[in-house]
Amino acid sequence: MNEHDALVAAILANPESDMPRLVYADWLQEQPSHIECGNCQGKGWLIREATDETRLVITDDYGFEPDTPRPATFGIGYQWFRCEACNGKKHIPTYYHERAEFIRVQCRFDELAAKHCPSGGICEHNPGCKLCEEREACAGRQDDLFSAHAWNWFTGVAPTVSNAWFERPDHYGEVPADAPVALIRRGYMVKVAAPLEWLRGRQCHTCQGEVFMPHRCPDCQDGTNPGNLRKIIKTQPVEFVGVTDREPMVTRDDGRYTWWGLSPSDNDDLHPQSNLPRQVLDRLKRRSPSIYAAIYATREDARKDLSEALLSEAREG
Repeated sequence: MNEHDALVAAILANPESDMPRLVYADWLQEQPSHIECGNCQGKGWLIREATDETRLVITDDYGFEPDTPRPATFGIGYQWFRCEACNGKKHIPTYYHERAEFIRVQCRFDELAAKHCPSGGICEHNPGCKLCEEREACAGRQDDLFSAHAWNWFTGVAPTVSNAWFERPDHYGEVPADAPVALIRRGYMVKVAAPLEWLRGRQCHTCQGEVFMPHRCPDCQDGTNPGNLRKIIKTQPVEFVGVTDREPMVTRDDGRYTWWGLSPSDNDDLHPQSNLPRQVLDRLKRRSPSIYAAIYATREDARKDLSEALLSEAREG
């Protein structure tokens, strides 16, 4: 395990503490702000075969630095061009320092959010209050860093720092309702919401769940394609998982909430959105011993139990 992996492992092992996150931020601050471009190996240019669609008119002022070495003549049909990844500059930014600042700012923001300003109540904008002014400054800097870099830091999901945005099914129309979303707190994902198949994986399209057909399927190990949750929790201290295409069924007579574990041959018209794979249902704490169901007093209890079951399954995988 290298130093980076050890620091991330410390964060995952102590998700409630800010200390491992701040130590990791200090490590990021010590890393270089730019690294050699891997696309062009630090040359600033590339070579490709010219076609009618890609042919370029090469001039001395194409945008290279004056000291950029020019390639030798490659013959008719080939051309050299500026690397698009580094824009001919040979190096690309790492944004490690911005990531370090974002972690520190979010940790400080959460610390301030829990404090009360001298005028009473939760600290909010209050002219003259140093605590309120610092909290407002942290919020502004958090939003600036998040807007500029979040889509690079948290790939594969729609990230947000707003719990209200995360909890809304339509996400204010900014992303599709079934898009995977993540809530960012103290520099990392703490909540993830997505369709069940995106989280757990789905039946392999190559072998249709039959691993041996007659030879072992080249695209899977157990008849399924792995889900994304297993990969996410290796680097992110996720505390809650929401399933956007599942909702517990409300019982009419007593108002309780139920998850069902029905197979395709069962009557799945009862409430399709409340049906769970039996592998998941068996992990629920309120699983009924007599029927394939788990019953709860509140919707939040049902969602929390499902979240814990999915996290448990992903960690074992």
